[in-house]
Amino acid sequence: MKKRVILAAVAMAMAIALSAVGSYAADTTHDPNIQKRFEKQQMRIDEGVRTGKLTKDEAALVQDNLDRIKADEAQLKAAGKLTPKEKNRIEHKLDLNSKMIMKQKRNAIKHIE
Repeated sequence: MKKRVILAAVAMAMAIALSAVGSYAADTTHDPNIQKRFEKQQMRIDEGVRTGKLTKDEAALVQDNLDRIKADEAQLKAAGKLTPKEKNRIEHKLDLNSKMIMKQKRNAIKHIE
């Protein structure tokens, strides 16, 4: 009888621990929308270089912006779950970089701070 109680307690503790680990892992994965935006912007930069719509310097600048945004997102993720405010900031930076890629013919690109 005593063994059953101990086994039940251990099983319950393990179930709780696994549940907590599962929810933590779900919270710390990259946001699928942000990941898709990273991939889409990378494709647009690569396409711009391939078609000649982006010069090497323009491509380097928007690529640097994208790399900085990725690093910022990774740093925020490493510190814990990405909060809605942090996610909005990342999304805003992606919006700015996307507009710069779109306006590539006018050379309206700059570093995002």
